[in-house]
Amino acid sequence: MLGHWFDGEEGEVDAMVTRGEGAAEWVDQESGTQTTRQPGFGSVYLTIGVSCPDGLRVPVEASVTSEDGALAVDASGPVHIAAPGEPVNRDGVVTLSLQGAFGDAVFPAMETDPDDYTDKRSTVDLDLYEDGAVTGAVGWTGEQTTADTSVQTWERAFEFDIPPTE
Repeated sequence: MLGHWFDGEEGEVDAMVTRGEGAAEWVDQESGTQTTRQPGFGSVYLTIGVSCPDGLRVPVEASVTSEDGALAVDASGPVHIAAPGEPVNRDGVVTLSLQGAFGDAVFPAMETDPDDYTDKRSTVDLDLYEDGAVTGAVGWTGEQTTADTSVQTWERAFEFDIPPTE
């Protein structure tokens, strides 16, 4: 897969996405409510949000490697495929946000030093479009906490954009 590295240089990686271990499962729409009280005379706000449309949740695994060994990431997680007629993220786009163990991954030396972060995970993020186009990124996430702040980062080591099939 052709794409570009974090520094803008063009590059190529091999990617494999497969069905993961475990059974696929049907998920009925899940909704939640939250009541928030504001200071004042009887102010109450009710919020209702849908968190997941009806659909099929399937375990998925991905492996992304570069020929020179500078990048090697294995990640897994569920993909949610919305039922026909259900709202999805963006007009029929299937999104995979997969995570793996940071310690098992290999990344090129990047501007952000991962040693400065805790709770690190490797990531493979893919958007699969109905027309066959695929966009995505491979990288890592981590958290940096001080006495005053907590910052989360998502560093992209490699990004790609596969055009639609004709």
